[in-house]
Amino acid sequence: MEYPEIRLHRFNKDFYFGFYCTKIAKQAERWATRYDNKGYVNIYEYMPDTSLRIKVLFKKPTHQIRFHTVRALTTLKFVEGREVKDGER
Repeated sequence: MEYPEIRLHRFNKDFYFGFYCTKIAKQAERWATRYDNKGYVNIYEYMPDTSLRIKVLFKKPTHQIRFHTVRALTTLKFVEGREVKDGER
């Protein structure tokens, strides 16, 4: 997904709407295959923007960053994407 989107179609009680990223490859693969046997993992380069209000969540156990606005998504540069299958982890 070269241009990520914030979609409002599903609300999970432990997460809010947004685009979620993690530094942990195995966690990304687990999230990508949680509803089906296969999914996609994308790699982005994060370019900090000091004009944005940022809440850093890179603490155990999730090591995640989430994006809730279109402006925040502009801090991500797509590097590559690949298909993953459950069991290949």
